[in-house]
Amino acid sequence: MVTDSYIYNGNKPYVTVFGEDEEGNEKAVFVPISLEEKSIQEVYLQDGISKGRSFIGY
Repeated sequence: MVTDSYIYNGNKPYVTVFGEDEEGNEKAVFVPISLEEKSIQEVYLQDGISKGRSFIGY
């Protein structure tokens, strides 16, 4: 279930979608505007995002 979304317009624009998966785990999905399936990233919010997994400027 989607709860919110934001557009990021950096070097490569993408949409960040927040919500819950089927088991109720909160997650964020980063979808590039190009819709390249290989570039879609998912992160469980309980795990956080480390500097090494940052999507800014990917």
